[in-house]
Amino acid sequence: INSTSDSSVHGGEIRAIRSSASAAALTFSTYNGTSIAEAVRIDSSGNFGLGTTSPGEKLDVNGNIRVGANQRVMFGPDGFEAGIKYATDATLQIASRTNENIAFTNGHDGSERMRIDSSGRLLLGTTTEGYSTADNLTIADSGDCGITIRSGTSSIGSIYFSDATSGAGEYDGWIDYSQSSRYMRFGTAQTERVRIDDNGNVLFGKTSVSTTTPGFEYRDNDGDEHICMTNNRSSGGEAAIFNRQASDGSLINFVQAGTVEGSISVS
Repeated sequence: INSTSDSSVHGGEIRAIRSSASAAALTFSTYNGTSIAEAVRIDSSGNFGLGTTSPGEKLDVNGNIRVGANQRVMFGPDGFEAGIKYATDATLQIASRTNENIAFTNGHDGSERMRIDSSGRLLLGTTTEGYSTADNLTIADSGDCGITIRSGTSSIGSIYFSDATSGAGEYDGWIDYSQSSRYMRFGTAQTERVRIDDNGNVLFGKTSVSTTTPGFEYRDNDGDEHICMTNNRSSGGEAAIFNRQASDGSLINFVQAGTVEGSISVS
């Protein structure tokens, strides 16, 4: 096939190449500005190669493939069973038919590592979902298993519990950890309720150790543990309630080194 602009230069070639008595290939070559170079090959096994002279699969491409926007690459023996599409809203969609799973494996026909099942649940290291009220994400391992949240040295790692898509309802409950201050907080109804500080002190209704700030705290002072409960009410109300619901007897014991030194009883 000659070039239309210069009949002395071949613009391309189609060749049938017989490599042995039982093997042959059909090649398509084009002029690249310097010489004729093979671009496409169909080998004796029917494998179709683009940019390769030894295709190993029915379609073997050595280079990039471009698919137009909103077009699919489809898989399946009879129409659409699964596919990949780059949508017009700039999202990459991986889809399967209803009631089918999408699995991710290592290597060719390798071990499954992750799947999105037909109900949209994400399963890591397992093909079995977790308990029915907590099965959207299931992580499994035959040994130790867990999740790591790695945030910046001056940032916070968080888990939020929400029933809304905007506003305060997005953090109705939470657990977070401050890398800079090294405290962990627990919140409910959009309010901090419990804090464990970097010294191991557990604070209820307050954010720092204090004998004057209302709240309850358990102090872990290097072996000198104690509790502190503060109530700032000027009148009325109890600072503490101790309720013995059974028969009469001790309500509070005061113990030193394992020996009861005193008590408060009810009768």
